[in-house]
Amino acid sequence: MNELIMIIVGIILLYYLDIKYIVIILLAFFILNDYKNIKKKVIDIVKPNKKEKIEYTDKISEILNKLKKYEKTSKNQYLRGLYYWKKFIKKIKKLENDKLLNFNQYFDRAFDYLKQSVNYFHSINVDVKERELLHGIKRGDYTNAKKTKEIALLAKELYNEGYLILYNLSLRLNERWKENPNINNKQIVLDHPLPFNSEDSSFDFFI
Repeated sequence: MNELIMIIVGIILLYYLDIKYIVIILLAFFILNDYKNIKKKVIDIVKPNKKEKIEYTDKISEILNKLKKYEKTSKNQYLRGLYYWKKFIKKIKKLENDKLLNFNQYFDRAFDYLKQSVNYFHSINVDVKERELLHGIKRGDYTNAKKTKEIALLAKELYNEGYLILYNLSLRLNERWKENPNINNKQIVLDHPLPFNSEDSSFDFFI
């Protein structure tokens, strides 16, 4: 229907205006008529969706969401933790590609990124301000250094999840190495993930 109207308008305008003005008017009419679709296409081309899937699992998504509330507490440390976590996930995605031949360097780098990420998240508790005793009394919660312990626990849970991803990947990569030994690769030796202990010190870092 809109196309028919445009044709009729174009025919009428032919009698009164130069062809270049008619083209401009019809083009403007077309853009206004289909503005939303055009805008979406332009945005998709000029600014593609840069949202990266960095959660990997529902558990990791839950941990990262809980850590986000401490962004304002220590924005620099939080953003650095997130930055290295993204780099960790990128290396994991690369390692999952069965066509990747020389995987050891990527695996080692991924492990480094995991530890860097977790250490930055963990260091947020240096800047955290604990509530006053009076606030705890009001709620009947007498937990000492509550926020510090929560951050430490979340950092350790994130490390545990990341380590588990690396461990499972190491099993797959070692199988590939056994089937087709490569001078540029070697067997990955990674201990089985230890049982998670939430009672460890709140100030342990991952070296």
